[in-house]
Amino acid sequence: MSSSITLKDTSGHTFFSCIPIHERGIIKCTWTGNLMEITPAKEAALSIVRQLEETGYTKVIDDNRLGSGPWPDFMDWLRTDWINALLKTNLKSYAHVVSTDTSAKQPAYEIFNQTIKNVDFVTFGSYDMALNWLEEN
Repeated sequence: MSSSITLKDTSGHTFFSCIPIHERGIIKCTWTGNLMEITPAKEAALSIVRQLEETGYTKVIDDNRLGSGPWPDFMDWLRTDWINALLKTNLKSYAHVVSTDTSAKQPAYEIFNQTIKNVDFVTFGSYDMALNWLEEN
């Protein structure tokens, strides 16, 4: 059974956690803080892929309400390397939770809808709504 993953930035602050919710068959990811470094962000994104591979789960809830960072270069990497890695998993449903004042919603939506046609990708402003959607999907 896969265990949780917690990652820290070079300052020692936790910025990402990824936890399998075994009783629901969901991978729960949480981003926190202002991550200014691209390499740890890539490591975090790839840990989502590893969790999907290890558990065989098909659902992800990615909570980005408390995270921020210099995302343009990261988004380019997501569109290529990360998406290709995700396509090798059994991912079917991806709930992306963002704050209402974030600019992450549109770029993330574009990545999934332009690149992954067989994954249901929905953005939410509420964690509970996202979790309910995943459980119904």
